[in-house]
Formats: sequence, structure tokens, C-alpha cells
Amino acid sequence: MVNEFSPSTDNRNLEEKIVKGKTNYTLLEISGFENSSSSILAERIKLLYDKSKLICFSANMTLSLRKFLLKTGISDCITDFSPERIASYIKNLNIKPEPRPGTFVILDDNDLQKNMFNSIIKRFGYKTVFVSTTDELFEIAAEPDNIMILLNIGTAGLDLNGLVRRSYISQDIKKNPVVAYKCMDQGLFVHEIINGLNRLTKVILSPEEIYCMLTDMLFKKEITSFTNSYISSLKYEKIHTYAGKTIQQIYYENHGDPCGQESLFDKERIDSMIDSSEMIRRTLIRAEGIIWLRHSDSTQNRPTCGAGA
Repeated sequence: MVNEFSPSTDNRNLEEKIVKGKTNYTLLEISGFENSSSSILAERIKLLYDKSKLICFSANMTLSLRKFLLKTGISDCITDFSPERIASYIKNLNIKPEPRPGTFVILDDNDLQKNMFNSIIKRFGYKTVFVSTTDELFEIAAEPDNIMILLNIGTAGLDLNGLVRRSYISQDIKKNPVVAYKCMDQGLFVHEIINGLNRLTKVILSPEEIYCMLTDMLFKKEITSFTNSYISSLKYEKIHTYAGKTIQQIYYENHGDPCGQESLFDKERIDSMIDSSEMIRRTLIRAEGIIWLRHSDSTQNRPTCGAGA
């Protein structure tokens, strides 16, 4: 179900118009953002986000809109949109992703950042487990399903020195990559850089950078896995030369035995290619709302990486 309301609806009356539900969506068009009050919009977004799954759409992604979405914890924003694309996007979000083996363990106490992590990671079929203390982190670090630990060193009450000391004697936390991050608005302190954190991780990222990393890494893993399955069913390595040749050249190569070439038309192979192509299509559509998190390759559009640990 998609919630509908007039843009002029007052926030006080908006709550009455929203039907709450796990599969209910609210679409919010953000237009004229540069001239609108970000505080009023942020209040509206918080109300909508608490009640339903919120998808924003805008004619284009500006730097100020990007910063606003990151600040308010909104992951889904479609640009250059059409009703058909939005309908297709919602339809695909309602399809449960293929389960993937692996859990991301995340030490963070910021609800907005936790929402972002859930939206990105679960979209590709992986699980998330959130902890808020060092004790919880080391307790769950031994779980065999873990594949990465994300560590917000700005978490309130985090004893970073104690975490580093415990990591010296714990083999469990070293089994998987540990990626540290921190909101750079809080600044970096000397002890965060020189306290031995480099034994666990080589960089301290900003939240924007870690969202970018996860979006890029998980999308590429997903799309290449399904593409590889398609290529394998097609036996592409045997026929890839067809793509660069003319029909005449193909005929002259095979004219001695034109009907003796290996067939691609057995049912199992065709079904496999259909399934793989459908999964590729779903992955592309499902990722459309978070494309903006993967910033441009241009260094001018990249956030500055946090100081090395």
C-alpha cells in the first residue's frame, strides 16, 4: 500500500492520514529544496519514517540535498524518476532478497545510522546485528556467521583504549575485517589515531564513506554473482567470438558441420539463464534508490577520508 496525501497537509494532521504497516510506503517528492525550510522538512520526514517505509524522489541530487538525506538517515531517493520506475522499484522492494550467508556486526548507538546500515545491507540479503558496548562486541565476535565488523568510534561511552587492549588477546575479532568510522562533525582526537587502533583497521571513515563502500561492494558482489551464473549457463567462453563476427564469418567457420554445433536450447540451461537474468534485473532495480550513496568517481565529489588510524 502507498500512502497518499497533499503536500500542503499540516504535520499535525499528517499522522492521521498515514496507514502504518511493514509493507506500506510513503512517497515524498522533494522539490525546491534549496528554497525550503530544512527543519520543517526534517520534522515531516521523521514523522513519515516512523510510520512507514519512506521513499524520496527528486528531479536531481544536489550537494545540499545529499547532506540533508544523510543527516536525516534516509537511504532511498530516486532521481530522474517516472511513475513507472517508482512502481517497479516498490514492487521489487517487496520481493524478499535472496538470503546470503553472512552477518555484519555493527557497534553503533545512532538510530539514524543504524537505519541506513539496515537499508543497505539487508537489501542484498545479508543480516545485521547491532551492539552498543565493547562487552557485547567481543561476546558476539566469535559467531561463525560474521563477515565484517563496523565500529563507530564515536559511540557514547565507548572505551576505545579498552577495546584495543582486548583485541590484542582476542583472536575472534581479528577473523574478519574491522572497519572504523566516525561522524567527522565531532572531530578526531589524538588518542583515536595513536592508541593502536591501526592493529585492527587502517582507516577511519566518515559515515558517508562507509555507506558508499557498502553500496559499491555489495552491489558489485550481487550483480557479478548473477552475471557469472548467466555466463556459465550460456557457456560464454565457447561462443563469445560470435559477438565480434559477421553472420558470413560465422557461417564459413561452421559450414562443414552447420548443425553439429553445441546447442544452447536444452530446458535446464534456458531456465537457468531466465532465472539469472531476472535476478540481474531485480538487483539493478532494487539498487536504484541507493545509487546516490555511491558518489562519483571524481575526486571533487568525494568526502575527505578520515585520518588514518
